[in-house]
Amino acid sequence: MSTTCSEQTVRQFVADWVRAHAKKSLSGTVLDGSVHFVAAGIIDSMAFVRLLMDAESEFGLELDFSELDPAEFLTIDGFARSVMQCAGHGPNA
Repeated sequence: MSTTCSEQTVRQFVADWVRAHAKKSLSGTVLDGSVHFVAAGIIDSMAFVRLLMDAESEFGLELDFSELDPAEFLTIDGFARSVMQCAGHGPNA
């Protein structure tokens, strides 16, 4: 499936994905755009790899880490910015 790629759509996709795959209950938790979801223990590194693969499939792109800072992918806001850059809509596109 390829979804139209907007920064808000990517943010929503990541937030929904993280909530669905969280290692611990996020009931009542505000998943802020700046929360580092691996360091906070919300998802583990293997789940993070699945998130990357699912995002590539969802938005029909290949995330090229030679052009991106992998650390940016560890928050919802950073993930959205990086995906938009890969889609040709970011500041360095």
